[in-house]
Amino acid sequence: MLFGKPIVATRGVFSIACYVAIGYVLVGVLSAWPESAQAGVIAHWTFDVDGSDSVGVHHGTLEGDATITAGEVGAAGEALLLDGDGDFMQVSAYSPEFELTSGAISLWFRGGPSSQQSHGGGFYALVDLHHGTGHGTEGHGWAVLGSVTEDRIGLAGHLAIVNFFGANALLDDGEWHHFVATFEGGGSATLYVDGVFAASAPFPGFTFIDETEALTIGRWGAAVDQGQPANARDFLGWLDDVQIYDEPLGSPEVDYLYNNPGRVVPSSIPTVSSWGLVAMTLLLLTSATIVLSRRGGRELPG
Repeated sequence: MLFGKPIVATRGVFSIACYVAIGYVLVGVLSAWPESAQAGVIAHWTFDVDGSDSVGVHHGTLEGDATITAGEVGAAGEALLLDGDGDFMQVSAYSPEFELTSGAISLWFRGGPSSQQSHGGGFYALVDLHHGTGHGTEGHGWAVLGSVTEDRIGLAGHLAIVNFFGANALLDDGEWHHFVATFEGGGSATLYVDGVFAASAPFPGFTFIDETEALTIGRWGAAVDQGQPANARDFLGWLDDVQIYDEPLGSPEVDYLYNNPGRVVPSSIPTVSSWGLVAMTLLLLTSATIVLSRRGGRELPG
């Protein structure tokens, strides 16, 4: 009894409360369940401690005054800080895995002032696989380049994609930005900036001729071969969470990378945490059915 009145409770309502509690527990458990890595990821540099590859063997060495930040100032944890004049990271050895016919490159960048960027030919390199024209006019290798003169970021491979295919981006606003280039040989290349579609173009494929040079991050590895100073296209700013895939990524995967910096694409989308929400929804629907099947409540003794 409460103030002289009987307390009436519905078992169905109590069931709902129980199912909601169980559902939230499932959400918590499933959200914390480890995500399996996307089979297509072949390298991932987090720059949280050094230049180690967190998913493979493509470990890098920091050159010049390149440093890992302190204080979690990166897009996810720490970042690679480069001064634009001799700083870069070089992967320990050449790998044919980076000779991509189809794939994707994802990274976070925070550029310094464009007026202070090294820019041989108007460009600077964020990631480079000995991209250049050392074999006549055909060109070879690939690179993610920033254009100082056009305030654009994009993919380069010479005749493979008409020299430079870029998307508008705020390269020097002092903020972190996410960039993805995804491509399929014989199909198309698509660029995303901050999770949003930015540009697309036909993509015949890259050319690789007698490649022996290791991949570099923050430097144009072919500068000397092209008759320019080694630091001609060194990047000034911060780089973080650089990932390379040997298969193209779709917009759901790009969206996942943008919203989950520091993580690789899981083996499936939606993620496991979403399945936790699905489980809770099913439990709620079940409990609602129980309520509808009952014809009222029972008076509690009091």
